[in-house]
Amino acid sequence: MKIAYKIFMPLLCLATLPILIFVPLLHLNITSTIINVSSLTGLKEYMSLYDFYQMARLESDGTRKLMVQALLNSIKDKDSAIGSLIAPYMKYVYMFLIFAGIMLVCILAVAVLSVVLKGQRITTCLSFVALASAFAMNKSFDAFADPFLTGKISLTSLVSGMSSFADLAESIGSILTALGSSLSKLVNSVIRVQAFELSVAYDLTFMLLLVAFIFSLVVLIMRRSGNES
Repeated sequence: MKIAYKIFMPLLCLATLPILIFVPLLHLNITSTIINVSSLTGLKEYMSLYDFYQMARLESDGTRKLMVQALLNSIKDKDSAIGSLIAPYMKYVYMFLIFAGIMLVCILAVAVLSVVLKGQRITTCLSFVALASAFAMNKSFDAFADPFLTGKISLTSLVSGMSSFADLAESIGSILTALGSSLSKLVNSVIRVQAFELSVAYDLTFMLLLVAFIFSLVVLIMRRSGNES
């Protein structure tokens, strides 16, 4: 059982890393009746971290990058319309990042300690912490996504919140300023966020962490009861 534990636990933990990178992690479904949102934004309905990396690399220069930078600058500025709109929900982003960091640290720690340590108590506790962090990470993401799904934060508010495209106009043409108001109304009428959630990569990771925790707990109980072979 000791040998199986030292082999099985690291494999379970390390298997989560390529899953988180290459398997779709985000499900974002934005529906529109008149425009192709995917071609306009470069976003697919299911996106992995690698997809985001590829998109950022390919769009290192261009309009999309300028749009993203303008949006991020508006979010960072708490005095801006977008900043004040997003600010109440940014705590969930920070919570998501913290829990994701804790989960990854615990995953790596379990992968190493399950081979190094003789006992299973520490790795079992760390497996549980990783599992709990993954659960809390998902809840934090859902809390951030909720206002977009319920309409508390609409695409209209994001568009109009960029000072009627003043940030974008600086980079891609002042004509956007004049079009800002009418485009905002158009966006509000034909575009909806139908899905905004963690996807397959999260589900698989949570399942593997659950299996790792249960397996580690069973081995620990067997060892304590003196039934280890």
